[in-house]
Order: sequence, then C-alpha cells, then structure tokens
Amino acid sequence: MLAIDTEKKDVAEGVWCKYAPGVSLKLRPLSQSDIRQLRKKVTETRLENGREIEFVDPDRVDEETHRTIIYDWKGIVDKKGKPLPCTPENAQLVLGQINALSAWAVGKCFVLAGSQAAARGKQLKNSQGTPDGSDGDPKESEAAAPVD
Repeated sequence: MLAIDTEKKDVAEGVWCKYAPGVSLKLRPLSQSDIRQLRKKVTETRLENGREIEFVDPDRVDEETHRTIIYDWKGIVDKKGKPLPCTPENAQLVLGQINALSAWAVGKCFVLAGSQAAARGKQLKNSQGTPDGSDGDPKESEAAAPVD
C-alpha cells in the first residue's frame, strides 16, 4: 500500500524557516542538481590558447542561488524600520551583505532537499512490499511460496 498525504503542500513551494527571533525566510529545497543548473547558467566558455575553457564566476553563482532559494521573508526591514519587500534583487542585497544569513539559508535549503529525498525514499520503500510480493503477512507468504 502507498499512502499519500494529500493535505501536505509540496516542499518545492517553499518552507518557512526561523532564522532568529522575529526573522523567518520561506526557502525552497536546493539539490545538487539545482546547483549544477545554477552553475551552468553562469558558466562562460572562453577560448584560451586554442582551447575552450569554462569559467564560472563565483559571485554570479551566489547571486543566482540567492535569487532562487528565497520565496518570501518576515522580519527583514530597511534602515527606517520599514518591511523590505522580498524581491530577487533584495534577496541578493540582504544575503550578499549578511554572510551568516546566506550560509544558513543555503545550508537549510540543502537540508530541505535531503529531507524531501528521504521522504520520497521512505515512501518508495513502503510501496514495494516484500520480495515475494506479499504484504508481509506470513500466511500470505506461505501461500505465495512455490510448491515443489
């Protein structure tokens, strides 16, 4: 049997994570595949000494990562104390200035992706039954066993 929780929203839509008292970010899971796609977006191929060389600008990787992982936030304000709207540009501005917040947010996104993958693995494992095709009931296993 495969049980699906139809009430749960997909984690890919973002998850609210508390950073500090009064500060929360709605983050999207970030897998290794996502990182490769982000890197590909900011990779340039250059010709040097007759050879093609790929160049990845780490600052652009950070910018694209910051723009990708944050859906929303609460508790982030400007100098005047007004709530700062969550836009891709503001996400880059905030995370570009606060290294600890950036490291926490990126790390949290990897954790979310790992949790999501583990949940999918558990769901898959639970849906596979037993090697003999039974649901684990010993009586059913005996009935399914080949007869010599």
